[in-house]
Amino acid sequence: MTSRMKCSWMNRMDRVRFPRKQLAILSFFGLLASWLPSATSLAFDQDELATSVAPLLVWNGGGEATMLRAYLGDPSGLLVREGDGLSREDFRSLDFRSRFSAGYRLFIGAETPYGVGVRGSYWAFDPGFDSVSSRPPANGFGDVAHPIFGDIDIGSNVPTDLITASVGLKASVAIGELTHNKQFDIWNLSTTVGVEHASLDQSYFATLVNDTAGDVGRIDSKRRFRGTGPTIQLGAKFEAVPRWELFGSLRSSLLFGTTDSTLLGGEDLDLNPSLTTTDRRSRDDFLTRIEARLGSRVYLIRSAQRSLSGLVAMEVQNLIGAGSPVGESGNLGLFGLTLGMEARY
Repeated sequence: MTSRMKCSWMNRMDRVRFPRKQLAILSFFGLLASWLPSATSLAFDQDELATSVAPLLVWNGGGEATMLRAYLGDPSGLLVREGDGLSREDFRSLDFRSRFSAGYRLFIGAETPYGVGVRGSYWAFDPGFDSVSSRPPANGFGDVAHPIFGDIDIGSNVPTDLITASVGLKASVAIGELTHNKQFDIWNLSTTVGVEHASLDQSYFATLVNDTAGDVGRIDSKRRFRGTGPTIQLGAKFEAVPRWELFGSLRSSLLFGTTDSTLLGGEDLDLNPSLTTTDRRSRDDFLTRIEARLGSRVYLIRSAQRSLSGLVAMEVQNLIGAGSPVGESGNLGLFGLTLGMEARY
């Protein structure tokens, strides 16, 4: 094609004019064709992001049944002395023995995707103890005595007297704490720091009853501790097999509070006038509570965002400085099993 023919063809094309409506339609479809691939890719990315983003909070809660036995630092209930009036004199102590008793623990908490959360729990325990009783020896060479409670004395050497003693104990613990969980290889390590409030009630009750005169002596001693302080817990767990974990934890709490004690006594109640004693005291006190658990957890339902599990664990507690129902010295120990369920959502 010569240069003159090329210029003539270009001039004709320049003179071609499309209507404005057709130009608008062509421009719209051209824009749509260029935007559609990017829009499809953006929609796919948003769907993928929606399925991968974790919830802001994972809630957890549950309950546990604690089957524990209490071990008193001083379990003495009564002291019996027997003899023959000549060369033999024997002593034996009738101690309080506790039974495995049920308590309960409730907890609820929330955790962020970063492993940081909050948790609150409440535990209550009221163990049972066997009472003890004895009569002085029938030969008249001996007596029955009780632990020392001030100047009150309802011991007896009369064979027709019967002394019966019993103790009571109640404990409760409320905890509010911050939690943090971190995964290290197969281990999940946890740390909690918070505040604990504990309550401990102990009591001793004894009566002296004569077969003829009836009630002739009584001791009623009650002691109540209330304390609050910092608590910290360290824990570790790992999945031994799918849906089955082994775990352990150790908690230590320092509790600062007060101890209120009340002592009521009655002697020679069959006489008029009889001797009665009332002694009420209150003092600042300090108690350390240590708790250790070792057990396993089985997941009945488990997914990325929800689970339902059951646990069984050996639990040990030591309340250092708690004393006993018969005195303010010594510690209180608890030992047994814990069964529980936990749900996470």
